[in-house]
Amino acid sequence: MAISVSLRAAWKRYWNLSSFRWLFLACLLLLALMPVFFHWFFGYIESRRGDQWSDSLLDALPGKDVSWVVFFFLYSGVLLGIYRVRTLPDHLLLAIQTYLGVNIMRVISLSLLPLEPPVGYIPLQEPFVQLFTPDGTIISKDLFFSGHVSTILSFYLAAPRGTTKYYLLICVGFVSVGVLLQHVHYTADVLAAFAGTYISYRIAKQVQRKVGIGRVGVVGNW
Repeated sequence: MAISVSLRAAWKRYWNLSSFRWLFLACLLLLALMPVFFHWFFGYIESRRGDQWSDSLLDALPGKDVSWVVFFFLYSGVLLGIYRVRTLPDHLLLAIQTYLGVNIMRVISLSLLPLEPPVGYIPLQEPFVQLFTPDGTIISKDLFFSGHVSTILSFYLAAPRGTTKYYLLICVGFVSVGVLLQHVHYTADVLAAFAGTYISYRIAKQVQRKVGIGRVGVVGNW
């Protein structure tokens, strides 16, 4: 009962801020439109021919199918991150803003830089993403930069300090290493994901500050 009251109280406080309300609704609208857009966009990037880079780190790594390791740490981290910030609406909005920002960056970079999968590529079985691809196709050219790494990083950066943030850091590590072991991404894709996500996070924080979304609740250490 106390948790539900705290949850309602936190959201009521933030929802009374018109800047938060409209920004949150705008982000939800963009999230709702993403599957429609990416259904077309994934088909587009798969149809192109691109370059194949040499990557000394990947050459040194044995190819391993770790699809379910990547899947587990990605989605357990996302779900736990959402649960953690359920009473911290500004942190949830920050995670969504960061996620949307990196996807906008990725659309631009993927459009400008067509690539072929690395040597030793092993298809990553991703049941959730495949729901939004043409005919459930596994996308192999969604490369620069890594969507898996940037997604879990979005929640890590937006999470408040505490146990959950430490777990999210572990998830970032497993997802980053996993996509390299499976040779579904170049090393540059993973490094660029770190840079791009941090830039998006900083922009999202500036947007919240500019529109007057400040700390209304109390950050715990769960």
